[in-house]
Amino acid sequence: ISRTQTRYSILFGKNRIKLWKGSGICPTTCGRIYKEFYLTLPGNFQLPIALAVEHIINWDTFCADVPGASEMLKKYAGEYLAAQMTAGAVLQRSESIISEEDVLYLIGEYLCREMIGIVQPEWIGENNGKNN
Repeated sequence: ISRTQTRYSILFGKNRIKLWKGSGICPTTCGRIYKEFYLTLPGNFQLPIALAVEHIINWDTFCADVPGASEMLKKYAGEYLAAQMTAGAVLQRSESIISEEDVLYLIGEYLCREMIGIVQPEWIGENNGKNN
């Protein structure tokens, strides 16, 4: 961790008064912890006024080789795709890994089959909720 910064602001409903200078946009090399503390009166009556505290944590980055990164990307793509389907399967997959400027890109084409309905027997006429 190279540096930590704390920012405060006051919230009045949906309006914010910043008590710090800057845009509030974090670079990709930082993490953000955000908390709001609302003003509460006796009897647990919460007012729409809050103190917002934001901790910005910057860290140093470096390039490093990760053994098996290509296989991890392919495994993640397969798990993510399977999680997006309610009930289905990946029938075919074609994946390639491209490395540009220390960044790995996964390009994939997938043929999937997903069940989006179930077979129901069809009845003619009224059955009053009973199957014959």
